[in-house]
Amino acid sequence: MKDEYAETLVELEAALQVRHIAHRPLVTIARDAKPAAAERLASGKTLNNLPVRGADGAIVGVLENINGGKLAVERPRLDVSAVSHSMRTLDDRIVVESRQTIERLLQDLLSPPYYQLVVTDGRIDGIVTVSDLNKAPVRVLAYATMARLETAMSVAIRTVTRNSDEAAIQALVRAERARYGAIIASCASSISMSRSWTRQRSGRKASSWPNSACLPTVTTRQSKRSSMACTSGSGIR
Repeated sequence: MKDEYAETLVELEAALQVRHIAHRPLVTIARDAKPAAAERLASGKTLNNLPVRGADGAIVGVLENINGGKLAVERPRLDVSAVSHSMRTLDDRIVVESRQTIERLLQDLLSPPYYQLVVTDGRIDGIVTVSDLNKAPVRVLAYATMARLETAMSVAIRTVTRNSDEAAIQALVRAERARYGAIIASCASSISMSRSWTRQRSGRKASSWPNSACLPTVTTRQSKRSSMACTSGSGIR
């Protein structure tokens, strides 16, 4: 059966594109400008990456990480006669087509150098940075993606349990018990390691150490509920 809701979510994700979050118009600097002029321009407009334009006005490079906010990216050199000597020249890693989906952009934007120049009709006319991920289209994408995942999970559970609500609840209860079992094992391991390490430090006998436990309990009623009860003995002096 055709799932129109799921198809709508997929179409929505595809419709959210880089051009919807790009910063325009570009603030640029001439390639023969002094580095000090670039710093003044960037600080006055709170910019960290400043596109460099050539004599014909086209973008030829970028001064990256001017304010030093990104530790993984080198700052531009200041001991040069013009910004053209310290800029990053254009390459495929720092340009993105304006109609590319935001979803495909995210991986590139969340790794160095943390920005992308936006190309529209063969011309660079915008920039996207990590700060643009706070814009509404990105939040819409996140909500749509979560809704699609929840829908897929619901369909999977219904398929496995043959549309039985009771079977679905029991499956969730078993999964939670397994999760708390892993927590119990982790608590026991941590307690054992802590006692062993402290005995080595002080030479005290195991019997003198306080008992502590982290005992998760799961209770199920018509609607599944869980609680964690933790008890501990007196502290180590």
